[in-house]
Amino acid sequence: MFRVVKEVDFGRQRRDNIHVHDGIDEAELVATREKRDASLPLPDLMLTALQVNIRGGRLPDADECGTAFLKVPLNRFGPAVL
Repeated sequence: MFRVVKEVDFGRQRRDNIHVHDGIDEAELVATREKRDASLPLPDLMLTALQVNIRGGRLPDADECGTAFLKVPLNRFGPAVL
């Protein structure tokens, strides 16, 4: 669930934030994030979102039947799951 935050406490962020805090420099932050990001799987809708975002939020043009399609590779990022 989401929690509404009415204020930001910079002191708490500097103390408790696991990514950006006192004592961490840019190079260390980048290395930490790259290591973490490399361990995460590709998000489920990444390829779909990427195609729409590249087009500035517009869906592809419809084909002759009036249907717009996105292309999703089935075996590029691991075994195809059908």
